[in-house]
Amino acid sequence: MFSRVFLSAALVMSGPVSAVAAEGEKWTPYVDVEGKLGTDRNLGEVGLFVPLGQSQDSLLFGNLITRFDDQDSFEGNVGLGYREIVDGSYILGGYAYFDRRKSASNNYFNQVMAGAEFMTDVWTVRGNGYFADNDLAPTGGGVVSQTGTQIFVQSNLEGALSGFDAEVGRVIPLGLDDVTLTGFAGGFHFGRSGFEDVSGPRGRAELSFNNLWDTVLPSGTQLRFGAEVQHDDVRDTQGFLSARLRVPLFGSASSSNLSVLDQRMVDPVVRDIDVVAGGTMSAPVAPIFQGAPVQGAAIVDGNDDLGTALNAVGPGSIVVVDGSNGPVTSATGAIVQSGQVVVGAQNAQFQLVDPTTGQPITWQPTPNGVRPTIQGVFLTLPEDAGVSGVDFSSSFVIPAGGVFGSIGNIVDSSFSGNLFAVQPVVPAACTNLANNLVPLLNSSFAPGGSLAPGTPITFGAGGNGQLLTQLNLQLTQAQTQSCIP
Repeated sequence: MFSRVFLSAALVMSGPVSAVAAEGEKWTPYVDVEGKLGTDRNLGEVGLFVPLGQSQDSLLFGNLITRFDDQDSFEGNVGLGYREIVDGSYILGGYAYFDRRKSASNNYFNQVMAGAEFMTDVWTVRGNGYFADNDLAPTGGGVVSQTGTQIFVQSNLEGALSGFDAEVGRVIPLGLDDVTLTGFAGGFHFGRSGFEDVSGPRGRAELSFNNLWDTVLPSGTQLRFGAEVQHDDVRDTQGFLSARLRVPLFGSASSSNLSVLDQRMVDPVVRDIDVVAGGTMSAPVAPIFQGAPVQGAAIVDGNDDLGTALNAVGPGSIVVVDGSNGPVTSATGAIVQSGQVVVGAQNAQFQLVDPTTGQPITWQPTPNGVRPTIQGVFLTLPEDAGVSGVDFSSSFVIPAGGVFGSIGNIVDSSFSGNLFAVQPVVPAACTNLANNLVPLLNSSFAPGGSLAPGTPITFGAGGNGQLLTQLNLQLTQAQTQSCIP
């Protein structure tokens, strides 16, 4: 988008450029090319300075700037300014710009800035105000926090900061023609509600070579070398070394004979190098997991009673079971709540979503967790809940609904010496049996046991996929085999 604005502005300015050059006016347009090597990043800049109207002591100008760095950030500026020589002894000027920046996170921010300046042959005083938009944009990722059984997510956000900067500069005499050394001291402050302030001092120096190679290049060509250092609590100390070449597009025979004050009328506008952006966090909210809100979360280990913990965290929650402190048991049985997800702690990782920003946030609650064993527990499992990555030992798994209920909601688990309680009536056909057991193919079963209508069951043989080799049901051998996936 900004490239179209830049091009349009350049076309609008192309008329005045030709007119000024044809009339041999006092000040002519020029192109600036600058490179900056920094301690944190490197930048490049190309600028076009165009007189739009002028007299012997005043200048209305337009300025187009594009800037980029080695961290995938890009910015463009479109500006309009006015300078006037007052009483032949100093310059008063003012300018305004529209800025648009693409951050390294591919977010776009806009701001309007305005500034004023006072310049003499020796002194420079300037101040700028920056007025950024209020947009916030995610930068990817975030944090997960837990208070009791409540779980919250916050997304990483960035936004542009408004503020100001100012500086005072003075020429340091060198006694050399067309060579100028200037030192500057100043400071800056940028802030926004909910963001950490970016404030601190800035110092810089410039060494300028004016009318460089005027026998080869257009009169008024200038080369500037710069050094800059600044510090704030957010970005820490940053330093830059720069080189800037200014080449007039149309030279004038009188350019090299302009007074120092006349030459300063076309000095580049000095301002902060880009739209200042900062980071913050979104407001904490309950996350979304697998399309449903997470109502709570808990981590359970061998020191806890499984049934008490499942009941305390409630429906629609995530329960991580950790085997670091031995087998997990329950004194009076355990009921998995509606919509509850029970997961073993080893490599447990959840892709949560911040419903406010839509950002996915990865949560790994137990990086050093151990695969758990649930031992000797009467576990009731509803159809809309699930268990994963858990080993069962000598436990009853009681479906809350249906003949085989939600046994199929148990995945990536092993079973040894387990009894699965079923409803008293077992269907004569095995369609439902097969459908319910297909999701168990990733689990392993210890051999032994039998199945009879109306009684607890164990699986007849172990091994992935070898679920049913013997069923003491009222089924024929062929019917039994057809139930085996």
